[in-house]
Amino acid sequence: MENVLPEYRAVLGLQHSWTNDLTLSLRGNLYGGYKNMNRFNPDEIQEYDPLMQIDINLKWEFSDGRYNVVVGGDNIFDEQPDSTTFEICCVGKIAFGTVMDWQGPFYYVRGSLRWD
Repeated sequence: MENVLPEYRAVLGLQHSWTNDLTLSLRGNLYGGYKNMNRFNPDEIQEYDPLMQIDINLKWEFSDGRYNVVVGGDNIFDEQPDSTTFEICCVGKIAFGTVMDWQGPFYYVRGSLRWD
């Protein structure tokens, strides 16, 4: 029985700082290929290709690190899992139960304050 789980998963992150005030982070999320079985026809098994999704964020710290602002995005190139031929979930033709992000890119701005 196939369970929609990738054969492997890897995460690679890179981070670079300038003068301890500005930090750029880049993360690649690699999902291996996987298989899915049609629960109504067990002889029908679909194979899916590996997928890479990229996340990025830029953090600016000021007032000796007391404040920071982060601007970023997850899955910035809108990489989607392969469409399924027999099982439909949610929005579109995505395999039900996939662990991959299927909702498209997500962009954000976040701020924080540290007090002692």
